[in-house]
Amino acid sequence: FMSSALKVSKSGFSEKYDGQSVWMNPISLGFGGLYLGRAMEETVKKKASFTQPLTNKLKEIQKNLKQSRNDSSQEENANDDKLESLENDNDDSDSGSDDDDKLNLEKKEGSGQQAPINMANHKYTEEVRCKNTWLHHITLRKDALTERPGNKVRAVPGLDGCEYLFKLMSKNVPQSHVWAPVIKALENAGYTRGVNLDAATYDWRITPRMLEERDHYFTATMNRIERMYQECNRTPIALVCHSLGSKVGHYLLNFAKAVRGQIWVDTHIHTYLPCAGVHA
Repeated sequence: FMSSALKVSKSGFSEKYDGQSVWMNPISLGFGGLYLGRAMEETVKKKASFTQPLTNKLKEIQKNLKQSRNDSSQEENANDDKLESLENDNDDSDSGSDDDDKLNLEKKEGSGQQAPINMANHKYTEEVRCKNTWLHHITLRKDALTERPGNKVRAVPGLDGCEYLFKLMSKNVPQSHVWAPVIKALENAGYTRGVNLDAATYDWRITPRMLEERDHYFTATMNRIERMYQECNRTPIALVCHSLGSKVGHYLLNFAKAVRGQIWVDTHIHTYLPCAGVHA
């Protein structure tokens, strides 16, 4: 029981998202610019280069107003007019148009005509869209149980769901490992995948009670433990749990005791080993 990768079993947006990792795959989620480039920062800087002069002028007038509080009301009114005018200009420059790819700022040239400035940055816009799509897939509705319309997101089953969280070109990315080193060490010690070495991955977005209600998770896990017990010459199972998985493993023991009795726990479970478990 440990941190588990999540994937889209069914997408409410588009079939193209079906089968994609939703936790964690930074490139497919639109985070590529943050991890591999600086498209977003460049866009923000570009916008700031147009709005900064107005901002500086605004600060200057505010400073002058503070210093001239004792001046005549006529002078104060004049400065107030300037301040209001610049504030309006600044507000206009920060407001977006209906087109997400463009930001029109007022810029006076020559006779004072307005010149739209194209701030189009397709990569930045695509990143924002992808992040919104990611949020739609990974978040639940207010009941903390129901998926958003059309979605079905589940944990990647078995060892594949906790070995690595991120694949690139169908290859595991070493930096995204969770339990890969432990799994490799156990295999080197003689354990066999799917026989006496397996993982009970889970959807960490919902509570243990809801895991059982929605997915029959603990019942299925107990059935898997019984099969491993029989297939391994009636050898009791060691439960190795990490982080939030420590609470899930603890819940399993109590659930098993409640539905099948203490004798089931004593027979099938050899060790409960929590690692870096949470205490909440």
